[in-house]
Amino acid sequence: MAVCCNVRLLFLALGIVAALDSLDNLKAELPDQLASLLAEMDSHFERSWKHVARQAPLAPIGLEDVEAWMDLGAEVRPDDVELFLTPPRAQAGRGGDFQSSPRPVPIQGRLKRIRKAFGEGQSLVINSLHRWCPKAAVLASTLKKQVGLPVDVYMYLTPPFSHS
Repeated sequence: MAVCCNVRLLFLALGIVAALDSLDNLKAELPDQLASLLAEMDSHFERSWKHVARQAPLAPIGLEDVEAWMDLGAEVRPDDVELFLTPPRAQAGRGGDFQSSPRPVPIQGRLKRIRKAFGEGQSLVINSLHRWCPKAAVLASTLKKQVGLPVDVYMYLTPPFSHS
């Protein structure tokens, strides 16, 4: 959370890996789940952070969804999907800082490129996925209604023994 120039930013890191569920169930259950999650945070969320463990993800998104997004063509712009550089071997799986400079992934051959890069230890970020993923759109819309702030949904995918 940060407060800057009278702008409040709510950052929720959501574990989003689960079996697929219907969009109707998500729309029906998400408002109560988010209300419960937000109730666990104090009213001064913009000045502090808090980790809240969850038994199940708020939005059931799996790797099948990610692969489907990569095949949407121009609907998913090149800068919506960015690959990070591979961390130096000495840092693999250990964290630490390095200049990872994310780079946009061109639309042509994107899925093949991403599979190869991920297999070689590169992380990726998918920006503004609520624009084309119905599950993320429901999450963004519901959260916006509950907190009254704009919401941007993005996802980091990091292979084992790597980091971004």
